[in-house]
Amino acid sequence: MKRQKFSLLFLLMLLVFTVVSCNRDKDDEQPEPEPPTVAEMLASGPWIFTDVDVFIEIPGFDIPEDQQPVSSEEFANTTIEFRADGTLILSEDGETETGTWELLENDTKVRLNGVFFDSDDEFTDSISPEDLASVSTFTINKITETEVELRNNTTIDLPIPDSPVILPVTITFNMDLGKR
Repeated sequence: MKRQKFSLLFLLMLLVFTVVSCNRDKDDEQPEPEPPTVAEMLASGPWIFTDVDVFIEIPGFDIPEDQQPVSSEEFANTTIEFRADGTLILSEDGETETGTWELLENDTKVRLNGVFFDSDDEFTDSISPEDLASVSTFTINKITETEVELRNNTTIDLPIPDSPVILPVTITFNMDLGKR
């Protein structure tokens, strides 16, 4: 009889221990943190340019690669910072340009205003505000906490100064960004 009571007491203690242990495990579990948003990843600090390609295509004109307007080497010491307040800062060798940025289309695109196409340059003055917005809007091809790939391929109508001629110009502007 003592043995039977001891076995029953042992089983009860084992059951209580198991229940208490299971409850403790649940209390110790931390919920998975929410993954960062696209805005949080962009605003996570300055980014460096790892690759930049800008190509201009005009039907009927062959523009050699070495005469294209921009190369990656020109961005070798350049950083871009997306601030949480929508400010965009482009820095190179101590000089800065300031613009703005905004996410569009469910965070699949980003518009960069005021840094690559300055409102005071001849090119910007010659195109429509809609075309300027298109050229300044990039598809977010890839984004992680350490890499960003931005892509833009836009055809705009470029009027020739002092002429009735309007040329369709395709601008391809691709940027790869990384962390230091």
